[in-house]
Amino acid sequence: MVRGLPDDANVQGYGDISGGDDQAALAVRLGTAAGYSKRPVILYLDDFSTGADSWTVERSSVEENATLTGDYTLTGGAALLFNPADDSSEFMTAEKTLAEFPDAIYGLFAMVGISPDNPNFRLQLVVYDGFHIRTYMLMVNATTQELLYKDSAGSSVVIGTGINSMSALGHFHALGVVVDLENDAYMQLTVDGVAYDLSGIATQAVLNGTAPRIVVSVYTKNDGSGVANAAVDSIGFVQNPLQL
Repeated sequence: MVRGLPDDANVQGYGDISGGDDQAALAVRLGTAAGYSKRPVILYLDDFSTGADSWTVERSSVEENATLTGDYTLTGGAALLFNPADDSSEFMTAEKTLAEFPDAIYGLFAMVGISPDNPNFRLQLVVYDGFHIRTYMLMVNATTQELLYKDSAGSSVVIGTGINSMSALGHFHALGVVVDLENDAYMQLTVDGVAYDLSGIATQAVLNGTAPRIVVSVYTKNDGSGVANAAVDSIGFVQNPLQL
């Protein structure tokens, strides 16, 4: 169980990316566990391309999944606040959310992107530790066939070779990322059953060993048209560490 998240809570997100149009759809489903679904929830999002992306935020009409619908333009580091108490949502800066919603539940979001015009496979991972928003990128360079890790500072580390993103795209159906802030920021990438250990190059933001474990599993598939459909299987949320 993730601290601050009831065992029976169901919190998930997913998104589809259409190559070449820089548009994505994000849907957030919130659990209805007693005492949990009425608390504000904040998702931190970040651009993975140059310029702003257009996001559509949706929730179904079912009461436990009900949400506002609208189109928004995001720039890097923006945050989506969803407040079930008054059925509202808006985009804010990280500083504003910390200042005005100290009891909110904070989370992370991962997204995968690929374009037929730019066959570099990219996985964007945004981690909020209570003090910083950190962005990490894992990508396959189609030219060098290297699997690269790129941190928020822009530095890259080669962690795999001999991978062609377009041909391997259909094989990225089982790709897992684990961020464990309890164990010295351990991070692991698994592609087709091969594990790549990213320990030591993930994040240095460890809250004195008290931050909960966060697990994000991602899969992709190719529908044959060159468009990659990406989904986040599971997402773990934590309470604002400032309140722990």
